Formats: sequence, structure tokens, C-alpha cells
Amino acid sequence: TMGSLLDPYMIAIVGFIVLFMTFVSGIYPALYLSGFQPARVLKGQLVKGKGAEIFRKSLVTIQYTVALGLLIYTFIVIQQMGQLKTTKLNEQGSQLLAIRFGGIARQDRYEMFKRSVLQDPQIDEVTMANHLPRLDYFGWIGTTVRFPGLGDKDLQWNQLNVEFDFPKTFRLEFVAGRDFQTGNTNDSSSLILNQSAVKALNQPIDKVVGSTVKDIRDSIRLYRVIGVVKDFPFRSMHQPIEPLILNPHLHSIDKITYIKLPAGSFQEKIASIEKKWKAAFPGAGFDHWFLSDEFNRMYVVEGRIASLAKVFVVLAILITILGVLSLATYTAEQRTKEIGIRKVLGAGDRQVVALFASVFSRILIVATLIAVPISWFVAYKWLQGFAYRVSISPLIFILSLLGLVVVTFLTVSYEIWKSAKANPVVALRTE
Repeated sequence: TMGSLLDPYMIAIVGFIVLFMTFVSGIYPALYLSGFQPARVLKGQLVKGKGAEIFRKSLVTIQYTVALGLLIYTFIVIQQMGQLKTTKLNEQGSQLLAIRFGGIARQDRYEMFKRSVLQDPQIDEVTMANHLPRLDYFGWIGTTVRFPGLGDKDLQWNQLNVEFDFPKTFRLEFVAGRDFQTGNTNDSSSLILNQSAVKALNQPIDKVVGSTVKDIRDSIRLYRVIGVVKDFPFRSMHQPIEPLILNPHLHSIDKITYIKLPAGSFQEKIASIEKKWKAAFPGAGFDHWFLSDEFNRMYVVEGRIASLAKVFVVLAILITILGVLSLATYTAEQRTKEIGIRKVLGAGDRQVVALFASVFSRILIVATLIAVPISWFVAYKWLQGFAYRVSISPLIFILSLLGLVVVTFLTVSYEIWKSAKANPVVALRTE
């Protein structure tokens, strides 16, 4: 809270940082100026030396390195965050309203509620399934199955208990077989698998579709595989996608209703749905959220990293701009007479521009050689925490470097233009 700023510990930290930065920033010019010999200074014979120039350029090089490294890292983090939030389940997450059902509402009144919601011509998708996505602290949901015709081995697999229209609502992509058919009573004994399940069986997909499945916990019913869908992350992308079964029998407690809302009228539709909910389930709380909110909660730490990276990269670029501007101004000041002599001897504006470009191009090259491998390594190590991650594209490094080059050009362009257009006579008279 804002009150934390008045905490004595926080005040002490801020005070220490201010004093430390004041000391560090002031110590160099103090030592540098104290080393001057008064007699030589009064005669105008101040010798600058190469040490100060190297130190100055080194500081700007460090600024470039930090800015470029943060820029590259931030782009990679943003890419990964984009992939985390655009998974199949969250593809329509900002439009999928989730309502807690299990343990709150009566199952025998669900169909009545569903029909009343579907009376709205703008809503055509309502389904029920387990709480999705499966957050890291959720318990395991799964079962032990056996495929009598494919090895007869007990397999402990994840399972989602869903309604028939779940694959359609979440736009799951079928690679073989078919979807559940509403009204087809035979499909109550059917199952849909994901691709990872087929790989785990180590059997051709056409042999898996149509195979018989026995649930160890259900000694009476035999299931049949009717379809296979593409793998989709139903848990955090820190974890690999494992074999999954879609079972058209709802869980006894873990039940969430999902309603796809039309874009642009969320509040109006939610108010309407709440009225229908209260009519169907009087006394039951209307606990609702959007599916995208649940995904955001799953990646809170990653979201903070992305936000901090964006802030730091802006600060780094601003500091770099100040450093570049200072160096450009200093270079123009120190080379005023040199530029005047060059122009008297026939040098054109291009030569003056090249003079400045050589200074900053060398700094950029050194910064690039340092920043690129460091930022790549840091981003690579961070991405290793995800089972599914973006590839580090060379284009990110190229665009980051080009961005920094553009910022540099815009920053020093005025000083370059002023030096190129300066009167050489006035320059030669400069002390």
C-alpha cells in the first residue's frame, strides 16, 4: 500500500540509495577536477588525455549493453506470454463465462437453466466440465483404464468429465474419428482421446479409434474410442501435456458451467444470465468469472516478470538516450576545430556525419557483442521452465538492434546536423 512508503525500513533504503548514487556520480568529476594543475588550466593548456574519453565511452557502452539486452529479453518474454495466453482452451477465454456449479446448484435443474440461457438468440454454446484450466495446486483428476485389444495394460491417465458439446464449445480440433453427438445415447459409452494418449499406446491412430476401453473403477460399462483431438494444454504450460480422456459423464462435485457470450455486450448478458440462474437455482450463489481471468491467475509470476521487464527497458532506453546525447554534445564540442579544418580542406557534410557515425557505430558493435549472448542465455534459461516455449528467433535480435540504432540516430541527429552546417571560420576561432 501507499503507507508502505512511510515504513522506516523503506525510508532507510531510499535514503541509502540516494546517498550512494550521489557519491558515485560525484566522485569521478571531483577526482578528475582535483587532478588539474592550476597554472596549466589558467594558461588554457588543459590536457584531456585518452583515459577520460575511454571512461566516458565505456559508460555509454554499458548503457547500450543494458538497454539492448533488456530489449531482447523483453521481446522474448512478451512472445512467451502471448503463447501462454493463446492456448486452445483460452482462445475464446475473454468471452467464456464460467459459473461455479458443483456443490452449489442442483444437477436436476441444470437442463432447465441451460435451455433458458439458449433461448437468447445471441448465445448458442453452453456446456459443463471440470474446473479449467487445472491450476498447479489442484488435485489430480484421472482414472485407470485398460485397452483389452491393445495390450491389456493398466494406464493411469488424466480425465476430463464433460458434456457432449464440450469439444464444440472449446473448438477442439479432431485429427481422427468424430465428436460426441447430442441425442445419441450410444455416445454415453464413448470416449475421446488426445494425441498424447495415442502416442502412449504406441499404436496406429486408425487402430485406436474404435478400440474398447475398460475403466477399472467401472466394472460394468465398456467404453469405445470414437475420436482423437489435437493436444491442448489443460494445465500450466510449465508441465508437459499428458494422455487425456474426455469422458461424457460429469464429475460429482467438480463442475463448472461455461457460456460463450457475444462480444461487446458482456454486462448486459451476465445480468440476464444471473436472473435465469436465480430463477432456476433460488438461494444458490452466482459465483462467476471469465476463463481468461483464470489463465491470468495461473501465470501471475510470469506476468509480473513481463511488466517489470517493460518498465526497466523503458528506463534503460531513457538513460541511454541521455548518455548518447551527452556524448554527442561532448564530441561535437571537442571536435569543433577539427571539423572546421576538415571543411576548409574540402570535406562535405557526409564526411562530418561519418565522423560521428564512426564513434557510435564502434560503441554499438561492442555493446551488441556483449548484450546478444548474455540476453540469449538469460532468456534461454528462463524458457527452460516451460514445457512448451517459443523459439528464440534471430529476428528479435535484429529488430532490437535496429530499434536502438533508430533511437541513437534520432538522439544525435541535431548535434550532427549542427556540426555539419557550422561555419568553418567560426569553428577555427573556437578556443
